[in-house]
Amino acid sequence: MNKLLSLVTAAAILMVAGCDLLTQLPGGKDDEPDKKDTGIKGVINSQSSSSLKSWTTSGKVYHITGSLDIQTDVVWGPDVEVLVDADARIEVEESGSLTIKEGVKVLLGDDAYIQVGYGTSGKFIAV
Repeated sequence: MNKLLSLVTAAAILMVAGCDLLTQLPGGKDDEPDKKDTGIKGVINSQSSSSLKSWTTSGKVYHITGSLDIQTDVVWGPDVEVLVDADARIEVEESGSLTIKEGVKVLLGDDAYIQVGYGTSGKFIAV
């Protein structure tokens, strides 16, 4: 129930902010190789590279393939696309924050979700 509530809340915020939120990943997406980051998973924290904290290359596709824990300030900039594989999760925790700028497209696979501050503090900002 908490996961469903988190997903519904995230979807509502994204829609109000002008972002597109889809429930299915498109099949056979053919992106330019230099415009796609594949295999993003693990932990993003204060020691992570700045490229992991700031996803701001316009037109770029960021592909989350497994569980991703955000424990610092992370920004998804205008006109990027974030693909989240089925069953993957994004958790904003340990005082981390996820800011999603206008024009970001987030595509969630089946049973994928974004969870913020469950059992710990975290912020979700859509502007």
